[in-house]
Amino acid sequence: MRILSLNIWGVPNATHRHRRVRDFADMLQANADHYDVVCLQECFVAKDVAALTRAARRGNLGHSHVFRNGAGCWGSNSPGMVVFSRFPIRSARLCRFACSGKVHKLHQMDGMHHKAIGLAVLDGGDLGLLCVYVTHFVAVYSTGDTNDEYYAHRLMQAREAARFIRDTSRDASLVVVCGDLNAQPSHPVYEHLVAAAGLSDTGYDLGFATYARPGNPYVHDTPERIDYVLWRSGSAAWSVTCAGIDADTDRRTVSDHAGVFAEFEMDGAESVSHPGCATNASMTKHNLHMVSVLKNAIAECAERTNAHRTWTACCVVVVVVAACVYRCAPWLAPLAASLGVLHFVVYGVYCGEEMSSLVQAHNELAIELRCRQENADELGDGFEFACVMLAMGHCE
Repeated sequence: MRILSLNIWGVPNATHRHRRVRDFADMLQANADHYDVVCLQECFVAKDVAALTRAARRGNLGHSHVFRNGAGCWGSNSPGMVVFSRFPIRSARLCRFACSGKVHKLHQMDGMHHKAIGLAVLDGGDLGLLCVYVTHFVAVYSTGDTNDEYYAHRLMQAREAARFIRDTSRDASLVVVCGDLNAQPSHPVYEHLVAAAGLSDTGYDLGFATYARPGNPYVHDTPERIDYVLWRSGSAAWSVTCAGIDADTDRRTVSDHAGVFAEFEMDGAESVSHPGCATNASMTKHNLHMVSVLKNAIAECAERTNAHRTWTACCVVVVVVAACVYRCAPWLAPLAASLGVLHFVVYGVYCGEEMSSLVQAHNELAIELRCRQENADELGDGFEFACVMLAMGHCE
């Protein structure tokens, strides 16, 4: 089985989007590399999806599924994830991540389309059931983990994705996870997903960049490897026979990313133990790191929430004052009321949801780590000390 994963950079205002979609449609129609499955990310615009679907059908990829999630924009309510397949799609599921960007930062679009992980269960005939997952983690808008406002979000997404993969792949012959993780192989986000879901990387030893590759005219950032085809055997034993950069997507620059592909071959009837499975000690290390990150994110969210409350209160006061001097400044009351409503919505809709999701994830991890807390929402030094002691093997 040959599979391709590509972040097609289908943002509505992306440079040369129409030309790039046409070029990739030509590639799908020709299907010169005989792909059995193609997984796309950032394919947001409905017209682009329709054009690519028609081309895929002519390229022997007759089955497709577009994952739907969130309000979206520009004629699309999709998180940008699409699967084309030669094999019939028996079922499909979507897991929407609890935290995914900020709804009031419209220019980032992550909060609007909402990140998720999708599953397409393919009927591979003699190959068995093939569980193909496609995902896209929230983007990085600043350099360094300390300045990354979505670091905790991305770690939570890795944890949720790993749990969804474990819960939905029990009957699979082969598990394949395609997507843009916005994290390099040395990053804790990547490490947590691979360890928690028991996955291996098809291109781990190749050392290639998938984003901002040399010669790509659309981006001049530092080249990074953030796009992956991850896998593990299920009820049958599989092996990776070939993996790497898809040359056509790279040469024709259909995106600011290059496509990555992998080829799998079934070895036998029975599964083998997989080296990607993490030990309890390894997962404890990852979970402790996540608890620390979540604690910082909760503190930052609380500070932001208090700021919005203060601004809302100030706007209410201004509205009262403006009512007294309405004749002098008739525009002041509507302006203050609008600002007050805006801050209330940001606080009530976004900050409250983000805080709830962060605390819930933190408390779930506290249970997994078997640390005692007098109050699950008290994130004090006592809990942090207990985590350190647990990691050293001194307590449960």
